[in-house]
Amino acid sequence: MTCGYTRDWRKALDDIPEYSRYMGAVGSDLTVTSDMDLEWQQAIMLLNQLYLATLAVNGVKIVQNLRCGSPSTITCLSCVPSGVMCATSTLGCANTESELDLLFAEKLFAIRPGKLLLYGKHDPIMERQANVAGVPCRIYPDAHTLYKQLART
Repeated sequence: MTCGYTRDWRKALDDIPEYSRYMGAVGSDLTVTSDMDLEWQQAIMLLNQLYLATLAVNGVKIVQNLRCGSPSTITCLSCVPSGVMCATSTLGCANTESELDLLFAEKLFAIRPGKLLLYGKHDPIMERQANVAGVPCRIYPDAHTLYKQLART
């Protein structure tokens, strides 16, 4: 798999041959954060969706990214079909502090992914929420964590 990447989004179709070399592509992740205006968050998320749709209709298998800025933007994921493979990252995010923080669980119940790739630093609450939601989860540590583990051995 490759990360959602293009040199210029206006030339997405030019990148189809590059994406086609791989088994699939994880959805692009133009970051949205809760401190951004809601309209701006929604525009970025919908732009991500449009880009993924362009790849998908051209034969590229997609892994949907679950990035949201705030609970109000989860509705932008409503066009994602249930049962698809999804990915989300904990990189650059604080660990979920409480079992009562249900933002991640809300995303899972909004989409109902068939599988989940969770990459980055370990977040046991997110893992438990995926388990409770009945979503099979595969965890991948980030490169920095892997490097630190190798340095210790």
